[in-house]
Amino acid sequence: MLLRKMKSNIYGLNMVQFAMQEIAHLNGILSIRKLSEKIGVSQKHLIAQFHKMIGASPKVFSRIVKFNQVLNAIDPSQPLNWAEIAYQCNYYDQAHFNKDFMAFSGLNPTAYVKLRRENLGQDIKKGEDVNFVPIG
Repeated sequence: MLLRKMKSNIYGLNMVQFAMQEIAHLNGILSIRKLSEKIGVSQKHLIAQFHKMIGASPKVFSRIVKFNQVLNAIDPSQPLNWAEIAYQCNYYDQAHFNKDFMAFSGLNPTAYVKLRRENLGQDIKKGEDVNFVPIG
């Protein structure tokens, strides 16, 4: 959604669009410092342009991309190993995983899956209809 919004923006800032594509391509796993060096601007300038264009910093956008990867990795029809999902989605540790989960969904992982099952049923498979799951 954010990438589509950027494409239709009048001034567009190719730099921000490129940065968002890089972040999305790398599933949110990259250093903002290295990204700004690759683009050829300061971190401060990149962050300011992100705030101006999408209302969030590159770091927050990276966390959102990473969290979306988590949602797509969940298969509510199977027993879930949260530590394995956190590892697969490149979280440093379980605490960071839980913090992002709560920040972006308003729920802990177990409560989220329970709500997802209640709203979409047991037959929903990994990555299906993730964008339509009601979250806190």
